Amino acid sequence: MKAKTIGVILAAAMTVSGAWGATMSGAISRDSLVVGEDLSRLSIGADYQMSKRTLAGSVAEVAPVEDIMEYQSFGGFVAVDVTSWLSPFVTVGSGAISGIDDEYADYKPKWSVGLSFNFWNYDVTKPEWLSGRLYIRSVAEYASYKSAAVAAEGDEATWSETTISVPICFEMFENQSPIEDKSLRCSLSLYAGPAYCKLDGTYEAGGVELDFEGDKDFGFMGGSMGSVV
Repeated sequence: MKAKTIGVILAAAMTVSGAWGATMSGAISRDSLVVGEDLSRLSIGADYQMSKRTLAGSVAEVAPVEDIMEYQSFGGFVAVDVTSWLSPFVTVGSGAISGIDDEYADYKPKWSVGLSFNFWNYDVTKPEWLSGRLYIRSVAEYASYKSAAVAAEGDEATWSETTISVPICFEMFENQSPIEDKSLRCSLSLYAGPAYCKLDGTYEAGGVELDFEGDKDFGFMGGSMGSVV
């Protein structure tokens, strides 16, 4: 809970530092209309995503892009635990597609909304060096992307992805807290599993819009996540 509180404070401080000319006096009343008493349900963090998709449609035939689209994005996410097993979330960031020689185009905004549902877990206690928690969860997410083109200046790709995945997740904890009550713990989660992902988009080249979609909707997803709890 303390780590999540720290994350909220840092995010607010960064926002204020960019608001030039604002009055932030310590003499102003510190009372608020609404008092937040518990931030343990709030999760804030950074997000990195990399994907590689084979395209189908007119853009794969005539547009100056390869039929395999590689994409990466950076951003942040906020999630709220409605219950101990259900968490809606939102991500905001920017990303770009890759072209020849792994050169990325100009970054454009991306966002997504989703829902994470944990429906089974098991605490692994032996062997001790591998102790942790095993999860099976389901994640549904709708994401909107935009990217400039690498090959031609002024061209732009816009697309959306609707994803449903059922990854198996294993989370390992390590108590690294410097404080006496040892309530602050670091964890590392590894996850992988099958996924359904529907991709639809348009590529604007020279004022002409070309449609494209993912060649296959079913695939595999995996990754890792570090956290402080």
